[in-house]
Amino acid sequence: MTTSQSFSLRFGAVLGAGAAVILAVTWLVAMSAAEAQQRPAQPAAPAAPAAPTGPVKTETQRFDSWILTCQELPPAAGAKTSKRTCWATMRVTDAKSNRVVLVLKVGRDGKDVPTVAVTTPTGVIVREGVDITLGQNVRRLAFQTCGQAECEASIAYDQAFANDLAAAKEATVGFYLADGRQVNVKVAIGGIDKVLATLKKG
Repeated sequence: MTTSQSFSLRFGAVLGAGAAVILAVTWLVAMSAAEAQQRPAQPAAPAAPAAPTGPVKTETQRFDSWILTCQELPPAAGAKTSKRTCWATMRVTDAKSNRVVLVLKVGRDGKDVPTVAVTTPTGVIVREGVDITLGQNVRRLAFQTCGQAECEASIAYDQAFANDLAAAKEATVGFYLADGRQVNVKVAIGGIDKVLATLKKG
């Protein structure tokens, strides 16, 4: 794709209890009606699962700028075993407006597949997807959904991808705005090695 302009963004993580990852740049993205036509159709809502028979147990751990949240659902009616789900989340926000501009997530999807996901604002070219660059390696995430407030791209990760993530201190997240500009956000991902190790243990 030929673009008329590209720009890069960089942020530093601010650690501490309840601290957010700060992106020291103001970034506002407007979505036009033409952009909305590029969004994929929303998938049909899945059938509601059977109601659980007890309380949900929630555990939260911090690994640098990542927040890992695990929930253990009690057995559904008629089932014998509980279900445990874990997702690690890193939020990237604008320092001036405190607006979330990116969310990185690592965990398992509804089919228990190890997954990396990136949530962006709307007003993006969905066919271009999202690129995550780790050193010399680039992985492309396809956009799966786009709503009124955000779009999400994801990819199933294998051991090779997990190894690249664990070894990296920084990742570059890139995607295209509807006007053709390319956005490159450099993200400090320290702690992801601990997140992956914890997820592997289940």
